[in-house]
Amino acid sequence: MEERYLATAIKAAQQAGAVLDLYWGQLKKISEKTPGNLVSEADTQAEEAILKVIQNDFPDHAFWAEESGQSGTSPYVWSIDPLDGTTNYAHQY
Repeated sequence: MEERYLATAIKAAQQAGAVLDLYWGQLKKISEKTPGNLVSEADTQAEEAILKVIQNDFPDHAFWAEESGQSGTSPYVWSIDPLDGTTNYAHQY
């Protein structure tokens, strides 16, 4: 079973990476959740891609996602931070 979790995590990371590649240098919407804490459409779209992959493979699992919050109840909980370093990403560093 552990191999299935890892395979899903890798697939989710690859999907999110593809989203982030598409938005690189193309961000149109950047906002602040709190002062100095940025979020962009790349963050939310990458998170949606991750959630879609995991929900497809493990529909009964729960999530703690940085942008969309907590959902579901399960002994299996995925912690999701789609883009750690949004400020650097937004400035193309």
